[in-house]
Amino acid sequence: MIEKEIRVAVIDDEASIRESLRHWCNWQTGFQCVGAWQTVPDALAAIPWIQPQVLLLDLHLADSESVESIPALKSKVPDMAVMMLTGEDDYYWVEQALQRGADGYLTKKNATDLLARAIRDVLLGGSPLTPDVSRKLIAAHINASPDSARLDQLSPRERMVIAKLAEGMVYKEIAEHFGISIETVRTHSRRIFKKLNVGTKTEAVLKYLKSIRPNGAPPGC
Repeated sequence: MIEKEIRVAVIDDEASIRESLRHWCNWQTGFQCVGAWQTVPDALAAIPWIQPQVLLLDLHLADSESVESIPALKSKVPDMAVMMLTGEDDYYWVEQALQRGADGYLTKKNATDLLARAIRDVLLGGSPLTPDVSRKLIAAHINASPDSARLDQLSPRERMVIAKLAEGMVYKEIAEHFGISIETVRTHSRRIFKKLNVGTKTEAVLKYLKSIRPNGAPPGC
């Protein structure tokens, strides 16, 4: 459930960007910046006490590549969504972040008009991507080989859930559609990820679409 003010935290090694995001959160209706750090170790020490709902994470930090720390960050606050907010749009890094559990990937050059909506969407179970990232991700998976064998492992209800995810529904909407709890939707999703050997909703949806639309063909082809 989204609270009246969404608790946002930031990890970025550039002081000007940290302060800009802190200012944005505190002046934007419905958001509150509860922490901003230069390094991952500083954040790891603080976030269990602060309990952010969304963490905005830069990729290339002065002392590390932050994707390696995503599992550790999420283990500290399991319900926290981690959204990459970075200047890097190379597909390799997008894939690395999503595989390690990032819930969304925004590039800074396109984030200004998308950030508020993306933060709200990620809390509802969405996987926000800026258009440039989305195009690269889709192009890479369209050229991949279909994996229908893994799709055959899904139960009928899991197939129904992933079909709704592919339609763009978020967890709350799927729960309402099927008359089940959001936690049940999350459980189905975790099982889907495991069976499809993926780490995120975005990867699962792309693999599903590739399996039912070989070579990127539209439905019915």
